[in-house]
Amino acid sequence: MPLARAAGRRALLAAAGVATSVALSAGWIAFRSPQRTVVAALLLVTATLSWGAGGRRAAVVGSAVGAALGFTFFDTPPYESFAIARPPDLATAAALLVVGLLTGELAVRFVSARRFGSSTSLALRSVRGAAALLASGEELVVVLGAVAEQIVAVAALERCTYSADPLPPAMPVVGRGGEVSPGLGGQLALPVWALGEVVGHFLLTPRPGVVLRRDALLVAGILADQAGAALAVHALPPPLPPAPGPGDDAVVPLLRVVPGSPAAPHRRGAAPGGRAAG
Repeated sequence: MPLARAAGRRALLAAAGVATSVALSAGWIAFRSPQRTVVAALLLVTATLSWGAGGRRAAVVGSAVGAALGFTFFDTPPYESFAIARPPDLATAAALLVVGLLTGELAVRFVSARRFGSSTSLALRSVRGAAALLASGEELVVVLGAVAEQIVAVAALERCTYSADPLPPAMPVVGRGGEVSPGLGGQLALPVWALGEVVGHFLLTPRPGVVLRRDALLVAGILADQAGAALAVHALPPPLPPAPGPGDDAVVPLLRVVPGSPAAPHRRGAAPGGRAAG
């Protein structure tokens, strides 16, 4: 299930953040002294900030908590104990937690804002490209293939394919708002709407360890609507020829006329069958 994998990935990142800070605190044992606690605290804040610069919010929380615990246990007297003898060390431990969380969160938001700006530009280009294919009257298979490639780029997927077959009952489905319904399996289904009904699905295969963002799924839904419009256009009957105007010549159907048949033209004064009237 994608949601379970995402939760497991966040737990692993939090554990990695805790382990990094605790390892730094333990590594500072060779240099520790009551006068160097501030240096140790700065190193731990830098470690937390580096996780934030990578956009890892769960690791930021783990690193800040690990920094406070590791600093208290390894770097403040009495050593190898969670007791703190000096009030300044207590203030430093609290500051490690608060400052680490704040600076790490600011770094995560800064990275997210930059990613959102680049992803928005990519999304606009993708939607414009799909609309151009639809407007130019490309073949349906070309439009569906191009939309699938654009969804892969926008949502950072491993693979995306279109299918008109019924879905397995337990497959998660992406809603119109970008939310994902609970389900099982390694794929997600993105519905394709045409003429008021679901006519198919894009099957999304995420990359291992990559969490699908809701804004990316929203853009993927817009692209799927472009594919639905292409399907609707191809499902419509061909247009009728325009009716002749007042000045246009009437269209006379061409018939094969057999002499002597009722449809053959009669000469004035001639009887049917070609004999002259008596």
